[in-house]
Amino acid sequence: MASAIELQLRTGATTWQGTGMYIHANRTVLFCTVDRSEVRKLTRVVREVDEAGFVVISQGHKALGGTIGKSDSAG
Repeated sequence: MASAIELQLRTGATTWQGTGMYIHANRTVLFCTVDRSEVRKLTRVVREVDEAGFVVISQGHKALGGTIGKSDSAG
């Protein structure tokens, strides 16, 4: 998933290790920040890689640094 996000959206992802509280299974959680215009593309990439992938989209007030603003669609 992280590789597909990096290749198709030209942004990185951070991983967190977590445990699902319902079935107590270990999970890897990916966190990435994309421009609002890239949300549909991100959702499509997730569905292509893992149809059961769980996506949470939240609006951030501000993001600076890293790869923010460096994708083709962000200008």
